[in-house]
Order: sequence, then C-alpha cells, then structure tokens
Amino acid sequence: MRLQVAMDLLNTGAALRLAGQVAPYVDVIELGTPLIESESMSVIVNSRRDSPSTPPPTWSPC
Repeated sequence: MRLQVAMDLLNTGAALRLAGQVAPYVDVIELGTPLIESESMSVIVNSRRDSPSTPPPTWSPC
C-alpha cells in the first residue's frame, strides 16, 4: 500500500513547508488542482527545485 497526500493549499510557501514535513511519512506528494490554479506553473518549478532527488513526475489518470 502507498500513502499519498494532496496539497490543495493556495500558496507555494505553505505547500513546500507542508511537503517538507510530511515527506518522510508518505510515498507520493501531489500538487493539487487548487494549488496549481492559484500559483500556476511556478509551484511545479519550485517544488522540483527544492526536491531535486525525487523522480520526474508521472501521469496517472484517475
């Protein structure tokens, strides 16, 4: 079983802080739609910059 957390916060700073706090305990950190709509692609760029050792994102249809 894999544990996933969705980050539906509305700003990059809060999302990155939360990601740092939960990373040791979860398998997948998802940038949720509300976060991406609020912050645009910058949240994706910043999350990749702050977590360079993570594998590239994959597309997972619902």
